[in-house]
Amino acid sequence: MWKTISLDLLGPWSDARALFAERPLVSAGITVLILLHTLAWCRILAKSGHSSALGLFTLFPPLAIAFPFVLAFTRSPAERELRAMRGMQKVIRKTDRRLERAA
Repeated sequence: MWKTISLDLLGPWSDARALFAERPLVSAGITVLILLHTLAWCRILAKSGHSSALGLFTLFPPLAIAFPFVLAFTRSPAERELRAMRGMQKVIRKTDRRLERAA
């Protein structure tokens, strides 16, 4: 009884197999959108210094929901490298000041 109720409520969208079998353009369009979405995430991650393979996580819905939040609240590799370089720059400046005072 439950299946008949759910089929009646959802109509033609209730069976995904029927959707993809009867409407090949819809399935092709959905596939293209999923691929473009994944490619966009791969490019975004590559530009931010992460591995572009992390974009494949967006293919799994629970990870796709959590993924932007993880990226928003963690440091990117570019930020980590910048902090390390600034730390080295401080050490170099201190050393230069000591050498100037000694001279």
